[in-house]
Amino acid sequence: LIILCNGTVRLHDILTSKCVSRCEGHSGAICSATMSPDGSLVLTASKDTTAKLFYAETGDCRVTFEGHCKAVCSARFSPDLQRVITTSHDCTAKLFEASSGACVCTFEGHSATVHSASLSAD
Repeated sequence: LIILCNGTVRLHDILTSKCVSRCEGHSGAICSATMSPDGSLVLTASKDTTAKLFYAETGDCRVTFEGHCKAVCSARFSPDLQRVITTSHDCTAKLFEASSGACVCTFEGHSATVHSASLSAD
């Protein structure tokens, strides 16, 4: 179970309701968070203009995705977990390499906030 509070993600065991890990490091409120299918990673999007990838077990930040100039609305994994797609109030979406945080592509041309995006397996 993921609970968002300001700039922190708290991971809770749903059977005991105890907090088992905290992912900290954003300087602004977190807009969204999601876990990898195997539960080992947590991906966040924040008003601080970044997305971050954390190790769920330790809460340590693995990589920060930078490049947006306004709040990041959402961040999602590709099906193979190799890439991350982010969306932002800056009217763009960005595709990143999950391992390095390098921006692969910026999708521009939207006239308003891009709230959500997803990647197909192909």
